[in-house]
Amino acid sequence: MVSQAIGLIVSGSIISKFLPSATKLLRFSVIVSASTIFSTILFSQFGCNSIDTIDLGAKQDFPPWSYNLQKNCSSDCNCPSENQHFVPVCDEEIQKLYFSPCHAGCEKTESEDIYSDCSCAGSPDTILTAGFCSGSGCFGQYLTFILISATLQALSGATTIGRMLITYR
Repeated sequence: MVSQAIGLIVSGSIISKFLPSATKLLRFSVIVSASTIFSTILFSQFGCNSIDTIDLGAKQDFPPWSYNLQKNCSSDCNCPSENQHFVPVCDEEIQKLYFSPCHAGCEKTESEDIYSDCSCAGSPDTILTAGFCSGSGCFGQYLTFILISATLQALSGATTIGRMLITYR
């Protein structure tokens, strides 16, 4: 929205200063529209590697949103079956997210955010950290998406005054 307003203001001052012909304004509008369509198609190809999330287990009959989170590897942990709180922990090495330290089978707490000796993790030496997995470097793709989108919005805003002038002529 801000970039579109900037494009509108800049194009208004450029049009009032240089007074381009209707043909040039229309050509610019068509090029920007085609670029927007092309970029929208290009954006559909952007993506990040997915993170292996928790296995929710078997769905329970009642209530319909409940799942049996108990696994063989964490059965000795006596995790609560009622009022389970979602406290995600991540195995950063294999990018796997668990429902809670208990459901990951963790027996030791190294610190407030670090858990070890987890029976459901890949190996006994694996350390799990509190919170969601950090992902696989999606920030660069996200930033690219934001920058291209902001640029296209500014250009789209820049065509507004030209299209209005063409309509009024």
